[in-house]
Amino acid sequence: MENPVVSVIVPVYNVEQYLPQCLDSIVNQTLKNIEIICVNDGSTDNTLEILENYSRENKNITVVNQPNSGVSKARNNGLLHAKGKYVVFCDSDDLVKENFIEALVVSKESECSDTAYCLLKRKKTEVFSYTKEPEMQLQNQEQAMN
Repeated sequence: MENPVVSVIVPVYNVEQYLPQCLDSIVNQTLKNIEIICVNDGSTDNTLEILENYSRENKNITVVNQPNSGVSKARNNGLLHAKGKYVVFCDSDDLVKENFIEALVVSKESECSDTAYCLLKRKKTEVFSYTKEPEMQLQNQEQAMN
């Protein structure tokens, strides 16, 4: 994808159980001009196979492989590949509502803030899900650094 508005970075490690649901929730966003960068952190289960299948079916998904180095290095590696104006981080067991990314972008741009973030609701299944409209928090750079 040449000029995505948002780069969604998803670090993944041995999450074959959750990954299809996570990727489906990101692929089906109302904001379509996104790239999805999945950083495989040396998974030893079927995670890589799932990622490769999704990337074949969805041209906006890029798979980056690295030796197991931890979630922070995986996120940083994803940032090296990001082309979007904005970056969103999702964990590989997150489920996001279909307007999640669009809501963040609209809120950020309409408020001229430096950052936008939202809160998660935890479900009994141990999978995170945005169950209502994301509760937005907008901050300028000074607020975000404190």
